[in-house]
Amino acid sequence: MFNFFNLFVMKKTFLFAAIAGLMFASCTNDEQMFDDAMRGKEIRFAMAPQTAQTRAEHDIDVPFDGKVTIWAWEAGTNNAIINGDVYDAANKTFASGKSYYYPADGDNVDFVAVPVETIDESYFTAPVRTAGGETTMAFTTPVGIANHMTDAMTTEVVTQNSGTVAMILRHLMAKLNFRVQQTARFNDATRCLVTLNDLQVRKAHINGNVTLDQDWTAANGGNDCMWDATDGDGTWDVVTADHDLCANIDPTLGGVTNFETATSKFVLPQDLTKGQELYIKYTVLTEYLNDQPAVTEVFEKTVQLKDIAANIQHWAMNKNITYIININPLEENQKITFDFDVEEWGAQNGSWDIDHTK
Repeated sequence: MFNFFNLFVMKKTFLFAAIAGLMFASCTNDEQMFDDAMRGKEIRFAMAPQTAQTRAEHDIDVPFDGKVTIWAWEAGTNNAIINGDVYDAANKTFASGKSYYYPADGDNVDFVAVPVETIDESYFTAPVRTAGGETTMAFTTPVGIANHMTDAMTTEVVTQNSGTVAMILRHLMAKLNFRVQQTARFNDATRCLVTLNDLQVRKAHINGNVTLDQDWTAANGGNDCMWDATDGDGTWDVVTADHDLCANIDPTLGGVTNFETATSKFVLPQDLTKGQELYIKYTVLTEYLNDQPAVTEVFEKTVQLKDIAANIQHWAMNKNITYIININPLEENQKITFDFDVEEWGAQNGSWDIDHTK
């Protein structure tokens, strides 16, 4: 027998359920509208890399389309807004799928970005934020001086409370190169061949910390971008085998060659007044055009890197530094001239001479 009472109860139950659903949806929409009203505008990013090794300011017109890990905090605090989320600059999306927003009250936000390839537990740490708002990174290498880290880059801390966050990636380390050349081969009485036997960077710092809150502008030449580097036990064997600097000692044949480092070293930015040294050893074969027998002499010299050039007192972040060592075996006392070249944040040029003694 059909029960009209049960049908009435069922319809009433469905009606109450529908009303409850509508009320819940209304509350949810109201909460969403409230959340939207309480948050600021969505945070967006525009990134450019430090690109070519040039003497000009970095080309920031070339977009960066890789992946970076982004952190953001309330300015001057360690209250995280973005806690290490990976951002795909090509697609402009975060790996978490989240969107992030400025505070609705207009407070400033501190941002820093690091390419995902840079952070490696064996070398670079992720940025560390203190309660006082200082942002640091640490670097350590187990042996010697790093010879990779081409992707080791970061931004400085950028502070904004609205708009697109424009971030420029720069190298965390300094790049070091060497060129050794024989500047004279012969005169009326002699012909000389210089063989480079050994070249070392000694007592270089290999561990340290850097503060990302400092000014990285061209105006200060990166002088403020120094690492707190304390240990000085790193050695770089720049030369691993004898290298003739002059292919032929016959002046009619020519053939001058230079030694240049095949691979640059990415070194920890550091103050060069802490005892870092350059050691060089070379052999000079002198043949006389008369009947006098040939003479072979070996020379060694250790110099303080700070003494090579007065205005190269540090290896600064994002600098491409080339030391040029000119050996003239025909000059009295075997004079060596040290030249240098610094690129990326502008050019610096100079030289310093020493009288070489055996």
